Amino acid sequence: MPSKNKDRKAWETEFYNLDTTRERRCELLTLLRDQEEEGKDLTCFFCGHYIFYAPYTEALIQGHVYSNAGIREVYITKICEHCFDRVTKEPDEEMG
Repeated sequence: MPSKNKDRKAWETEFYNLDTTRERRCELLTLLRDQEEEGKDLTCFFCGHYIFYAPYTEALIQGHVYSNAGIREVYITKICEHCFDRVTKEPDEEMG
């Protein structure tokens, strides 16, 4: 059985590949969220998903925290960056 570190390395290689589509990144994050054991006790107040960290330029799915500021904010608000960004967006801003 492959080690968890090997699986994570393969995941990171595909996730950060410039040719990987946004849709595939969302799929990969969903798999990661469902497999991660760290943080299982911390769920988002809005979406109810387990909060997990994966560095990127934006939150792609519910439960995703992508920035260092987001990590700090989670412990204050109990809201993942995906939901936080949706709640605090300007009315004319488009969300992916």
